[in-house]
Amino acid sequence: MKKSKLLAGSLCLATALLSVGTSFGQSARPQVAGVGSSALFPAVTIAALNGDPITGAAACGQFIWTGGGFVSGVAMAAGVDPRLTSNASEPGNISIVYDNATTPESVCVYLSVDSVVGQRLFFAQATTSTNSTGVQNGFISLNAAAESTASEGKISGITDTATCDSTHENPGTGTSTCYLPSAVYNVVNAANFNVAFTDIRPEDGIFATNRASCAPANPASTGGISTCLGYKPGLYVGGQYPAVLSSYNSTSFANVVPYGIPTSPIPGSAGAGIYSFGSASYGIGEDPISSLAVPAVYTIGIGADPVLVIVNPTGDTQLGAVTNVNSHVLSQLYSGWAAYVGDLNGGGARGNALNVIQREPTSGTYNTFEWQGIRDRDALYGNSQELNIAAPSTSSYQCYTPGSSSSGPFPLPTVACQNPLLGYGYSGSTSTGTHTRAIGTGEMVTAVSSFGDAIGYAFWGLPSFKGKTAIKYLTLDGVDPLYANYPTGGLFPSACTGIGTSSIACTYSGGTWPLPTFANILNGGYRIWSILRAVRDKTAPSYQTTTLTGTITIDGLIQAAQDQAFQSSSFVPRIPDFVPYLVCNNGSTAATCAASAFTFNLPVFRSHSGQSQNYPNNGLDLIPPTATSNPGVSLYTGLPESGGEMNGAVVSVASEAAYVNYGGPSFEAEYYNVQQ
Repeated sequence: MKKSKLLAGSLCLATALLSVGTSFGQSARPQVAGVGSSALFPAVTIAALNGDPITGAAACGQFIWTGGGFVSGVAMAAGVDPRLTSNASEPGNISIVYDNATTPESVCVYLSVDSVVGQRLFFAQATTSTNSTGVQNGFISLNAAAESTASEGKISGITDTATCDSTHENPGTGTSTCYLPSAVYNVVNAANFNVAFTDIRPEDGIFATNRASCAPANPASTGGISTCLGYKPGLYVGGQYPAVLSSYNSTSFANVVPYGIPTSPIPGSAGAGIYSFGSASYGIGEDPISSLAVPAVYTIGIGADPVLVIVNPTGDTQLGAVTNVNSHVLSQLYSGWAAYVGDLNGGGARGNALNVIQREPTSGTYNTFEWQGIRDRDALYGNSQELNIAAPSTSSYQCYTPGSSSSGPFPLPTVACQNPLLGYGYSGSTSTGTHTRAIGTGEMVTAVSSFGDAIGYAFWGLPSFKGKTAIKYLTLDGVDPLYANYPTGGLFPSACTGIGTSSIACTYSGGTWPLPTFANILNGGYRIWSILRAVRDKTAPSYQTTTLTGTITIDGLIQAAQDQAFQSSSFVPRIPDFVPYLVCNNGSTAATCAASAFTFNLPVFRSHSGQSQNYPNNGLDLIPPTATSNPGVSLYTGLPESGGEMNGAVVSVASEAAYVNYGGPSFEAEYYNVQQ
């Protein structure tokens, strides 16, 4: 998602990797090579380091190296889309957990980009002559500088101190610099991804990509953005896929590239083929670029995570007193029909104009926020974050302050642009506020933190918000996303100790900062949240096999991430980032959990609708992902989950069960097509 302006450097890197005969299908590859959502990045990495706190299942390893950014214009870590000959590299932050510096037997990797990019890199199918199948998906490009660059501590508070010994392992026992050992580098570099972590379902990811890429754009059409955003191929440079740009950083891009997802077994869903969404083409069961088959997958629920509305109250004093935003007002604000602090506080003085910040339209965060908060079906369904904004074009291409540092600080943009956006509330009134775009969670949170009267949104995650004392979150329609009420005034912790351990503790300006309980997700009261998921192949292709002998598995790591987020009266979460979907019963061992000793921990779900040629099935994932079961298959209907849910209304599991039991299997009763 972070792309270098030095495209030649990125292209050369990708081309070099594509030409190396030993780069694919290497026998010593990570057991887990994940890519995708920044929301799951900390929790999965902590699980890889610590193992499962309930079952005692072993960790992937005790050592960690993290990195990101650019070295001499080349990304430290990136995912490569093997179908592309230009702009193939998708840089991001990476965590690498391993067990031994010289002879590693367990290695787990997570490249944090965004959900849709992660889906694309995982699903992309390309031909190659360097493995037995002649096919591969996306893979990791790791800069050789990692072997001589200190760990950058991209996961705040998680063993990111430089205490390495002569082997450069972190944490170690000495004071040497923490490098990535060469033996581990060789395992990670060029490894194909075998799991994608995502905020939204694959059907919704395809929809988001197609909505962004189809043309012509219709931002002012009746009903809002009903069809196209206009990021079509060849928009900027003939034949290339276009990018959505950042308002703050000249190296931040979000490429808009088509991909395909597997076919659905739900009756009535489309078969394999190439389909159209407006002028955009996409594949179901078939890659739209290579025409190769997309393998069948399991889509596994991990946990429910809220999107927080965040503000910087250091400008207008009225904003300091605002604690809540009405969802309809929020919809008007992000659609360009409202612009001032006075619009938030319900009848106060007009006050200062707000600096409205939004994400890129291929982001899982953007789409969760768009379809659950901005496009209110009960009143304002024609609204959209793209309404009242000029369509992308070849003119006014850049949207960041000329001469500003590519890595910050984050000045307000001073130049008008059409891609991504720079607009004013009330359709160009005398407002001095801005409407701008941030690429990625980190850029969003930093941007909101950097200037007063700013408003934005992001998925909750303790590492993302710890230390962000210049901002606070608001309740939505009076409902708190983190607690049963609003105990801290929306303030975030200034410091935390013990992240990743059972003794986690945080403080803020008011004293001890309580760990989130997510009470209003559990009771269905909070409006904007999504189930975080992992997508893996049903049958791993040969190029993903490994000769490493460690016992860590994708499913084991997924379960460990959920178990460490579990909260009860007797169990303190190691990282309170989401409501886990399935947890092992307290006291279970790894063996008994493999025998289905699970507790279904999430009492609500979102109604599914037909999406991307797939018919809906809510598919409550009550069967755990073991060798003898089928993750994603509903105990009620016997069918796997299918369709989209990012615009679905919240429904309780108990009511779904009663509804299905009332109608019986032949009734095919589920809460389908109930939209928020």
